[in-house]
Order: sequence, then structure tokens, then C-alpha cells
Amino acid sequence: MPTGVLNAAGINAEAVDGQTGEALFESILKACNRLAQKFEKPDTCVIAPRDLVRVDLAKASGSGAYLFEGGLAQHLPSGVDLVVDGNVPTSLGAGANESAVIVGNFRRGLYYFNRQAPTLDSSRFPGRQEDLTSFRGVVR
Repeated sequence: MPTGVLNAAGINAEAVDGQTGEALFESILKACNRLAQKFEKPDTCVIAPRDLVRVDLAKASGSGAYLFEGGLAQHLPSGVDLVVDGNVPTSLGAGANESAVIVGNFRRGLYYFNRQAPTLDSSRFPGRQEDLTSFRGVVR
């Protein structure tokens, strides 16, 4: 089970523009642009649920219409998946009320290896009076 980033060499941290939904969205786009300047295509944006709500509920000051109709996932650059995780720290900054938003190209360093195709087994002798068939799935 992954427990965190094992090698943080070359990872840059940039302060977000602010804690409002609009400022967080702008910071995400700027992070995507910084990766593009390094010839890397971002594929994942990880955000805390608290910050996702800030973005999703951001409204235009004049009309009161939502800025990000359909939610943040609809407005991220093409190919960038949104991951909402309650484990993202939310007690950072001077007031201990800021959190991190992680943008990166994680598929480049992630490999999955399968020893065999997934298998699904069922019990050979299910109960006759009740449905007591048991199933087991295994991926190696």
C-alpha cells in the first residue's frame, strides 16, 4: 500500500494565490503551465474536500452565477484527473488554515504489474435452501 512520496527530488512547492475558489483554480492552472514549460503534461490534481467545495461554490460577484458550472473536474485541462482526498493536509500556513493542492504527472512514475489475469471463483457446493454461494476475486 502506498504511504506517500518516496523521493521528493525535483518537486517544487509554490504558494497558492489565495484561499478563495477562484484563486485556487488560478493556482492549479499556473501549476499545469509550469509543468508544460518543463515539457511534462500534468495528469492529476489532488485536492482536499474542503478546498474543492470552495472552488465548486465560487460565484461571480455581479451576477451571483457559479464560476465553475459543473464543478472543478469539468474545468481542468484535458487529460487531468481530479482526485479528492481527505488526507491532504489542511492545517498549513501562518494561520494553520491553508492546505496543499498537488498537481503533477504521476503516471510517468507509476507502473502496475500483473502476474496473472484477475480470477473469480465461486463455491462448488452452494446451500440449497438459502443462497449461500460465496465468491472470491483475486488479482496478482
